[in-house]
Amino acid sequence: MEQNDNKKTIKTAFINTLANIISIMVGVITVPIIARILSTSDVGIVTTFTTTRNIAVMFFTGGIYFFINKALLKYNKDIKDYLFSTTIFIALAVIVSFVVCLPFKGFLMSMFSLDNFLYYWLFLSMLIVAIYTTVNSYCLFHNYSKLVATLVLMVGPGNQIISILLSLLFPYKKYIGRAIGLDFTYILVTILFLFILLKNKQLNFKPKYIKESLKFTLPLIPHHVAQLALTQSDLLMISYFVGASKAGIYSMSYTIGNLAFTMLNQIMATWSPWSYRRMSNKEYGQVKINSKYMFLIAAYISLGLIIISPEVVKILLTSSYKDSVYIIPVLVVAMYVQFLYLFMYDINYFKGNTKTVAISSICAALINVILNLLLIPLVGYIAAGYTTLIGYLFLFLFNYVNVKKYNVEEIYDFKYLIICTFALFLVASVSLVAVNQVILRYILLFLITIILFKVEFKNILNVVKVLRKS
Repeated sequence: MEQNDNKKTIKTAFINTLANIISIMVGVITVPIIARILSTSDVGIVTTFTTTRNIAVMFFTGGIYFFINKALLKYNKDIKDYLFSTTIFIALAVIVSFVVCLPFKGFLMSMFSLDNFLYYWLFLSMLIVAIYTTVNSYCLFHNYSKLVATLVLMVGPGNQIISILLSLLFPYKKYIGRAIGLDFTYILVTILFLFILLKNKQLNFKPKYIKESLKFTLPLIPHHVAQLALTQSDLLMISYFVGASKAGIYSMSYTIGNLAFTMLNQIMATWSPWSYRRMSNKEYGQVKINSKYMFLIAAYISLGLIIISPEVVKILLTSSYKDSVYIIPVLVVAMYVQFLYLFMYDINYFKGNTKTVAISSICAALINVILNLLLIPLVGYIAAGYTTLIGYLFLFLFNYVNVKKYNVEEIYDFKYLIICTFALFLVASVSLVAVNQVILRYILLFLITIILFKVEFKNILNVVKVLRKS
């Protein structure tokens, strides 16, 4: 049974990552199309709407959907009642939030740049995103690889294409079409989920599920808000101190630097529920053996992006973005450290240490903000990449110190973690110095690839065999 679970997890991670790569590629292709169809104002309105929605849904629902992985372990035999109870709660929470906010409609519309339509759409969007997140987590936990890949492709390329088409139907308010299109998959998944769930006639609303879920998720809200601050404060301060033009360069650098983390995050989405199942059965050896390959894959993908990033900038961007080549390597390393932090987060999540997670995230966000305030005016906007790296290093180290009491060295292979991290820092340093040395950088990538295959060829071959048999 365990071997079958491992195969399914590997298969889901592989298919999920492949689907996400396709999604990223389509996203890159649609960027110039969106820029030509929508004005900068339209893009800004939708971006503000999405950010507002993501924060609001956490506050108004208590982030109850963050509990789904633990619920699937704890209430597996009664999961239908759990899903029914949380769905009812989410719907009621959105309705109550709508009623409470209605007297402040004008103020909220002005603050968040919402017109009449987007104000009302905000609450519907909150509902469907919360339900979609629950469904997606459920599918990942159970290794429904084909369904997960379908959702990734629908949310990525599907929503992007539909949003472009719908934007053309609103010639004077193209942002409306964009907002509806980006929510299309969430709407569809919510309708299908409710139809399937409500077909079960014997469903019971159990308040104890809501109480226990919120007891776990409410302390996590500051953590998620702090995570948003870690990713968004840089742009705001660059724009304030050195202007929108530099903020645009940094934003595009962040988009490219985040490509590796986006792929790794999809692998992590499959790894986390698998590791929870192993830890629940006290099978720590399985987690440790496989963790080293997670670190290895993450380091290789990250260093690969660092090495080719100057060419990526030249191909995708104009000469106005030439400074990106000095920002991207630092941001890629920062994203890698963020990826490592997720392993510490998993331990805290599994043990229920939500307060520790929240405190560390808030402290990391404050460090990032303070360093940005000090260094951006003094050194320039490139300093923001280094402050982001420092923020994530603190986040990782703080959580590592906290989880040491759980003998974390017996759960993860820290020898490989240290080796991979050192190698990545070294490659990033060389790449920054050798930005214009194309041949040197690609020889380095070739040598690393050869060494990797020579050292881990048998294990990589075993993974391929598992995928073929699955």
